[in-house]
Amino acid sequence: MKGIYIHIPFCAYKCNYCDFSTMTKQYQRIDEYFDLLQKEINMYNNPNDRIDTIYIGGGTPNLVDSKYIEKTYNVIDSCFNLQLKEFTIECNPEFVTKEKIENYKKVGIDRISLGVQSFNDQYNKFLGRQHTVSDVFKSFEIIKGYIDNISIDLIFGFPNQTLKSLDNDLYYIRKLNPNHISWYNMILEPGTKFYKNYKDINRNDDIEYEMYMKICNGLEKYKHYEISNFAKDKFESIHNKIYWKDENYYGFGLSSSGYLNQQRYTNEFFYPDYKKKILNNEKPISFSEKI
Repeated sequence: MKGIYIHIPFCAYKCNYCDFSTMTKQYQRIDEYFDLLQKEINMYNNPNDRIDTIYIGGGTPNLVDSKYIEKTYNVIDSCFNLQLKEFTIECNPEFVTKEKIENYKKVGIDRISLGVQSFNDQYNKFLGRQHTVSDVFKSFEIIKGYIDNISIDLIFGFPNQTLKSLDNDLYYIRKLNPNHISWYNMILEPGTKFYKNYKDINRNDDIEYEMYMKICNGLEKYKHYEISNFAKDKFESIHNKIYWKDENYYGFGLSSSGYLNQQRYTNEFFYPDYKKKILNNEKPISFSEKI
């Protein structure tokens, strides 16, 4: 099995917990970025190399026009032997539209990872998100009209969250009944707003353990197949399992990581460095190591 991860860095806003390489409100760079991404992918051109999965993450991939997703897919299709078992794109609820989801399906995308984070509007505002629970339900219904395989992403263990609040999240999960759930324990990463504000907070590991067990017990109808991932039968993420099984994957785009023939590499984190290397016909790798 071999996969491709593609990073789309554009965002309308920066979440308070996010340490990813993103470009907030820098829409004037979208055309240029996708041209550079195309050049990077072409540097790895290998028509005999079979690819089983594609995962488009971010950033906020569904913020950009779907024509860019189609353009990127066409480049990949011309450079590799695509035998796709799974094709995922991450979406923020407030940017989901029927037109975009319909176009994703035409390209071959068959799995959506929806960034919910919390089913509590006040918590989402605290996290720096701009969608509401109502947006989640609207976007979920739009997606279901075209693509059945939907995963939702949630966070637990963030500052000031209560154990009881998980009951609300579990209630809404039962209402939506998604095929897959990723529920991550928040890490306070250096450089984020939360790290600046809460780096000295006395986090209670016992409470976070109780939260984790409440989540595991509340999702008993799902298979708990990874630390933070739960799936219905036959809906485990094929792409994510490539990482866990020590199999190969390409990483394309700003700050992406790849793993090929026991060599792990990471692309440049800052856009000017990424751009400079590609324009010099260099792979935009900032670091690599033999595993």
